[in-house]
Amino acid sequence: LNAEFEGTTSFPEDMTPAIYVTGSIDRLAVEDLLRVWPTDLAGGARSWMADNIFEGFIGPLGLATDIGPGMLSQDALPEEALALVFPVDGVTANYMTGLTLMTELKGDALLSGNTFQMSVSEANIGPLSASAGEVFIPNLHTSDPPGDIRAIVSGSTADVLTLIDMEPLGYPTRFNVEPTDVDGQAEVGLDLTIPMRRDLDVDDVRIAITVNATGLGMQLSETRTLSNARAQYFVDNDHLTGEGTGDLNGVPLMFTWEENFSSGDYYSTRVGVRGTLDEGGRERLRLVTPDWMSGPIAVSATFLGNEFDFESAEVRADLTAAQADIDLINFVKEPGERVSGVGKIDFLDGGAVTISDMHIEGLGTEILGEFALDDAGRLISASFPIVRFGENSNFGLELDAPNEQIPSWRLYGHAMDATRI
Repeated sequence: LNAEFEGTTSFPEDMTPAIYVTGSIDRLAVEDLLRVWPTDLAGGARSWMADNIFEGFIGPLGLATDIGPGMLSQDALPEEALALVFPVDGVTANYMTGLTLMTELKGDALLSGNTFQMSVSEANIGPLSASAGEVFIPNLHTSDPPGDIRAIVSGSTADVLTLIDMEPLGYPTRFNVEPTDVDGQAEVGLDLTIPMRRDLDVDDVRIAITVNATGLGMQLSETRTLSNARAQYFVDNDHLTGEGTGDLNGVPLMFTWEENFSSGDYYSTRVGVRGTLDEGGRERLRLVTPDWMSGPIAVSATFLGNEFDFESAEVRADLTAAQADIDLINFVKEPGERVSGVGKIDFLDGGAVTISDMHIEGLGTEILGEFALDDAGRLISASFPIVRFGENSNFGLELDAPNEQIPSWRLYGHAMDATRI
């Protein structure tokens, strides 16, 4: 160990000594620095390095002290009392217990009287690359001071998901996502506030993670595949929010995602989807639609459930470009006629659905009611207390059409155009 120092010290009566020193220490291994670092000098920083820096090199170090009489007996040194600056390289470091270690870390560090700071220019986290890193640990004199750790991590989406699937995070597992089944590239901004102690629970760590993913692809279910997606996500201890675009079974869609980790709400998951679905798109998505409707439909839907097990959806649809023809009641809607609708869909076992709180309106048209479709899209029941369209139709209807049975209809109200019955 080579070092050069100059300065003065004094020993006032009944006070800790004054130390005014400047100097330098040649490059040395981390373990060698810890051997010569007094345990009572910036002990919090020393403890953090001993617990979290496992190998690598530090230095050359530049040291300047301005420690006045009695300062060493205070709970904390003033910031200006100490300045130890040094580069680091080849370092292996822990940033969150349980996750893959950082290796080949390069950067610069500053230890002042009561604060440790380090900037990281580059590092590896397994197959991932890390850059623009920062470590900031104030209040070193306290027990288990909280430290802020930030970094930009980039690589394949599969490798990123593998990292954040490790305990204590476990995000992909929570949503039944197998990291190795996901395609694409991702850049992740890590922002962690971690108490500097060994025994940590995930609830002790403040987590803020931003994710930008491109070329994202994954199998969402046995019948639905996401491809060519771009997405941005933000995750903290309580929430996940995200938005993006992609192809679902080849159908271009925009989507949003909200996940509430801690709420007592009945539904923890809300996924919003917007897009235009024609017959081919609806077929690719295996969405059941009645045979009396055709053409493109612009849809905005919010799916509600728990961790992608959806129970219902709130839907808004622009039917202007669609065509409808229900011969029994002589209802004809041509493409271009402005009509819109809202409704609530409940997803039943086996693929059947019910549509309730339905309200369709347009120029001269208003329909209120509910209906049910079986897993093949066949209308099996309906209740429409208000059906108004054209000049001659203002009525209500009830339909009951159990499987393989003759359907029964009940029509009531003021008038109905029955010319096509």
